[in-house]
Amino acid sequence: MNVVLIAALTADGFIGRDSSHLADWTGKADKKLFADVTKTAGAMVMGSRTFATIGRALPGRRNIIYTKHPETITAEGVETTDETPTALIARLQAEGAPTQEWCSIPQWHLLFRDFVLSRPEHSLAR
Repeated sequence: MNVVLIAALTADGFIGRDSSHLADWTGKADKKLFADVTKTAGAMVMGSRTFATIGRALPGRRNIIYTKHPETITAEGVETTDETPTALIARLQAEGAPTQEWCSIPQWHLLFRDFVLSRPEHSLAR
């Protein structure tokens, strides 16, 4: 299984100014790349703040939203979770998702550092 981190964010670290601001793209090529990459994955995972800037499920892909308040996410076609990244990766792998795209959550870089470094195939884990 492949796990891909996608950082679709501005230089100051945000995808939008607030939940009412739609994500701006630097060009059509960036938007197309994001759509193509996330549609080929078995699952696309994003945080609740990133989802709030979109407000709906993105078509053609499985949408999983990280939140501690699943009752606040009511959009059709969206799943919610608060599993650890390791647990979610394991569950999605067991469900047969070939690739997972994790989008726009800078805090995840720290969570994934521990996951990646714990993998026996990672050169720094030896």
